[in-house]
Amino acid sequence: MPELRWYAIQTTAGHENKVRSLIARRIAEDARPETEKPIRQALVPTQEVVEIKNGKKVNVERKIYPGYVLVEMDLNQETIHTINGIQGVIKFVGTGRLPMPLRPDEVNRLLGVEEAIKEEEPTEAIPFLVGQVVEITEGP
Repeated sequence: MPELRWYAIQTTAGHENKVRSLIARRIAEDARPETEKPIRQALVPTQEVVEIKNGKKVNVERKIYPGYVLVEMDLNQETIHTINGIQGVIKFVGTGRLPMPLRPDEVNRLLGVEEAIKEEEPTEAIPFLVGQVVEITEGP
């Protein structure tokens, strides 16, 4: 049974979802039983925020870590080669040559954030900086 850990992969900007879907395709193509697959899942942590566009509030999904995909996998030469061979992958995050696994507390926080965000109301993105002069055009 593989020893699964979470790793961060740096991707080409704007291609996070494409990389995630290509990894998911590789996982689906693997004929081994689910419990024996060395790459288990990939995700792009996102958060839903409310932005004001053209005076209207719009729900927008924002990436928490733009340019990165998280992958749960067993680290070995096969999985490193598979991930590095996917179009859009730049490199594994780590020190030196070996990818560095995420700490369990980081993973729990990220997965907890992902789950909590799905349950809570979208947060409103405020497009202004502290101290910036603004003009109020309507309201009470």
